[in-house]
Amino acid sequence: MNITAHSGDGDAAMDKNRGWALILGASSGFGAATALALAGEGFNIIGVHLDRRATLSNAERIAGEIRGMGRDALFFNVNAADHARRAEVIESCRKAAAEGGNGVRVFLHSLAFGTLKPYIAGDAKSAVRPADMDMTLDVMAHSFVYWTQDLFAAGLLAAGAWLFAMSSAGSR
Repeated sequence: MNITAHSGDGDAAMDKNRGWALILGASSGFGAATALALAGEGFNIIGVHLDRRATLSNAERIAGEIRGMGRDALFFNVNAADHARRAEVIESCRKAAAEGGNGVRVFLHSLAFGTLKPYIAGDAKSAVRPADMDMTLDVMAHSFVYWTQDLFAAGLLAAGAWLFAMSSAGSR
């Protein structure tokens, strides 16, 4: 993955603090790759991930690599779709932005968690149910809106911030 970040003031030096990137799903896949690429471009990283003990070491490795690039890495092992956890992370973002300046300049929503049940199934009990759809949409779509609203309300979205939402192709 090749990511080039632009600060609006020409080609900034590598050691320039470009502010913060907030990445949901920062411990694996596109989220992890983006966190590392943006840190390499001078961004400090706030990473939100949900890992069990077996995969937690990968999140710790990513945070360590970011710090090894001379960037700040604040990682939170919480459910990004939980409203109370979101409020806690936003408060930490507010404190980090106050100390490091520049606010959140990049927000990547890269959560892939939802039902893989088919819409239509020979056995109706195997097909997707309203609760399955509600959970999937809450995690993979609605939470993008809620995070963006809360970041804006907290005054954390820097002028010209870039907002990205990724989706999953499901079972195919």
